Amino acid sequence: MIPRTLILRGTVGVILAAVALLAASAQDAADHGDAPETYAAAVHLDAGSEWLGPPGEPAISLEAARCPVDTDQFDDGLSEDGTITISAGPDAPMGERQVSAWVDRNDDGDWGDRDEWVVRRVLLWLKPDRTRTLNAPSLAEAYGKHWIRVTLIRVADPTTTSSDGSILANVGETEDYAPTGFVADSAGGDAIEGCALPTD
Repeated sequence: MIPRTLILRGTVGVILAAVALLAASAQDAADHGDAPETYAAAVHLDAGSEWLGPPGEPAISLEAARCPVDTDQFDDGLSEDGTITISAGPDAPMGERQVSAWVDRNDDGDWGDRDEWVVRRVLLWLKPDRTRTLNAPSLAEAYGKHWIRVTLIRVADPTTTSSDGSILANVGETEDYAPTGFVADSAGGDAIEGCALPTD
């Protein structure tokens, strides 16, 4: 549970809150965004019960810290046609989920411009062991051309979702999609100590 005193607004607030939580509680592996470090941070502290992607076993990479850029092998919640898929496991509570997405339309290394929060807190009712989809034409247009962030959170939990793509949540998942042709620095470019890359 995120202490309410740490629910702060804005990018700096989200980052400070995440750092404080991770440092104070020796947080086990969580789900992190993997866009370049100029983009806002995203952290889901207790990922696994609901996720972006098809039903079955949740395909979520869990790390102790933000990983090297674009090395998450399990980004499967967004299709090229702009369809976002969200799923819940059998132990997930019934209730509202919130989906947001951002596109770096001007490729300036952030999602902070007025027109870049393209899917804004869309609510979907989700039952345990069920899957829902949401179609976002703006994501189809941007797929492969710009950095995209898609995030899923549980509405009932205290959560921070900021207009620049900053996320601090208990549950859910964030996936970051690179433009076509982007080459990840697998040697560690933006790696932070504690990051554990997924293995085949």
